[in-house]
Amino acid sequence: MPLRTDYDYYKRGIVSRFDVDSSSYGTLRAYGSLGVKVQADMEREAILRVINSLRSKRALDVGCGLGRYMVFTAKRLDVVGLDISVNMVRAAKQTLKNLDIVLADMEYIPFRDSSFELVYSIRAMKYLSNQAKFLREARRVCSHEGCVLLYDIWNAKNVSYLFSETCLRFMSILRPHDFPPEMRRMNHLLIKRTLEQWDGCEVQTRGILFLPLLIYARTSSRSLLRIFTIFDKLLSRLPFSQYLAFSVLYVAIRR
Repeated sequence: MPLRTDYDYYKRGIVSRFDVDSSSYGTLRAYGSLGVKVQADMEREAILRVINSLRSKRALDVGCGLGRYMVFTAKRLDVVGLDISVNMVRAAKQTLKNLDIVLADMEYIPFRDSSFELVYSIRAMKYLSNQAKFLREARRVCSHEGCVLLYDIWNAKNVSYLFSETCLRFMSILRPHDFPPEMRRMNHLLIKRTLEQWDGCEVQTRGILFLPLLIYARTSSRSLLRIFTIFDKLLSRLPFSQYLAFSVLYVAIRR
C-alpha cells in the first residue's frame, strides 16, 4: 500500500530527520544527557500509568518511532504501531519482531473507523503542520467507547513556555542552526475543543513537566535531578496543572 501523505517540503524534512535518527532515537546517546533521560523516564511513568488504568484491548501507537512505548503496552494490549519514517519502521520491526508496525502518515491513518479502543500519540504532534486533521483522524479510528491519549511538549499557554521561549529566541540568534522550525507550539484550546466535539467525550488534562527542558538538559547532578522530579510530580497533582506545565497529557474518553 503506497504511503498517503501531503508530501510537501516541510514533511519531507521531518521524514529525512527521523530516517537519519533511526539508529539511536530514544537511546541514552540520543538523549544527550542524564537529565533528559530522567525527564523521559518521568514522562513514560505518568503516561503508562494512565494506559494501564484503561480497559482497552486493541491500541494504535501513532508516531511510534522505534516502538519504545509499544514494548510496554504490548504486555497487556494488542498494539499496532504507525510511523512516517521508512527507516524508523524498518528498525522497529527488527527489534519488535512479533508486533505490527505500518508505514503511514498520521494525518491519513490507514485503518477503518472504530478499529481501536485506544489511540495514543507521544511527542509526535509538534511535528505536524495540521494538528486538527490528525485529531479528527484519531477520533475516527477510535471505537465508540474508546480513548484518545495525547502527550506532547511545547504547550504554548503556560508560564514555563514563556520563560523558555525567551531563552530559545535569544539562543537562536547566537546559534540559528540549532533550533529547527518544525517544533510547532501546542495549542491547548484547539486540542481540547477538537476532542470535545466527539459526542459523549470527556476530556481530562494534566500537566507533566513544569521546569523548562533546558534546565533538565543542562543538569548532571543526580541530587538536583531528584529534586526536580519531586517538584514536577507535586505540581502535576494540582487541578490546574495544565496551565502551568510545559507539557500536557490529554485523555479523551468516550462514555
